[in-house]
Amino acid sequence: MKQHRLIIFAAFVLILSSCQKGIDSSITNNLKQSISSLYQSSSENSISPINLNSGLVAFYPFTGSANDLSVNGNNGSINGASLTKDRFGVKNSAINQTSVNQFVRTNSAIQNVTNTFTISVWVNPKSIDLSKPEGISGLEGYGTQSVIHPTHGVSWGDPSINAGVGLNVGTNQIQLIEHTHMFIASPLVYSTKITGWHNIIIVYNSHIPSLYLDGKLVHVGLVTNIQNVRPSNGYCAFYSNSGFGNSFAPNGTPAGQYIGQFDDIRIYNRVLSQSEITYLAKH
Repeated sequence: MKQHRLIIFAAFVLILSSCQKGIDSSITNNLKQSISSLYQSSSENSISPINLNSGLVAFYPFTGSANDLSVNGNNGSINGASLTKDRFGVKNSAINQTSVNQFVRTNSAIQNVTNTFTISVWVNPKSIDLSKPEGISGLEGYGTQSVIHPTHGVSWGDPSINAGVGLNVGTNQIQLIEHTHMFIASPLVYSTKITGWHNIIIVYNSHIPSLYLDGKLVHVGLVTNIQNVRPSNGYCAFYSNSGFGNSFAPNGTPAGQYIGQFDDIRIYNRVLSQSEITYLAKH
């Protein structure tokens, strides 16, 4: 609304200025450019995606708590970690982790979502992740900067056909993990420098993982032979001290303790469109 008023005012000034004899053409041109910039910015910010609540099966904004604001209400508990400022500077609106044994844990795994889903999260990592090769043998292992612990496949019954998807983010890379009994694969690894807040979106489309960094597609991963890959949501029946911000604890060597901040974890039971991905990356 404020930008629309500025556009109208700028247009009025331009018309009035053009009526003045001997007006400097550079002033008129500058005004035109300003109006164009204001209009473009206003148009971008006024775009509304179809419905970002459609297919939303988990949403953790971490505004004063670890409550799930989706229809499922699978609330989490904050263990050792603290609430801090988010990327907008709002207090008590993001998770901050600085040491070991800090994580957020929910009460149950997401059911009835397999092979096609989207995970979105904002991250501000403060440590490097342990580098692992991209591969699907199940022997690749996991890193140390776990934003989302990859839930053990036994959480959905038969571990031979089910695996949970997790996410590691360090200042040096982004690593996707699929995990079940005697199987820890890294079907997607993307090396890049990450400092400050960034939006990461993982899209699984018929088992194929893709990585979007700040709204842009940057890497497409590999397909494992696991029948059902499922989104992890801060719960694991196998590792009691694992969830958001920590993995393979207390038994992992090493445990995947995330150091840094994370916020706004969203999980959908569908593939988000590019316009929806762009919107989340800008807000």
